[in-house]
Amino acid sequence: TVYFPPNNACANNRVGAHIFAIEEMHRAIAIHPSISGLHLHTGSRVALIVQRRRTNDRKVTNHAEVLDKVQDVLRDWSIVVFSDFPQPPEVLETCQMFRRADIII
Repeated sequence: TVYFPPNNACANNRVGAHIFAIEEMHRAIAIHPSISGLHLHTGSRVALIVQRRRTNDRKVTNHAEVLDKVQDVLRDWSIVVFSDFPQPPEVLETCQMFRRADIII
């Protein structure tokens, strides 16, 4: 697993993800086994764009411009935005979004 930047909260001081996060992801997959299935793919390629609005750290200040460019360059792709506003999605939905993504921006 790679965390970038290495000082991000997910890196847990360069130790790795918190055990609670790993356990919750395992639990979500055990409860909903379809989350790990290949049938989750819609057929078109998926670009997941992470939008952070509730923090000033690692925030893309020109999100709308990035989104427009990605839509222009990846015309045949499905573009999905993962946003923390007003609240981040639940664990299951988050896992599904990242699982479906062919690229994460």
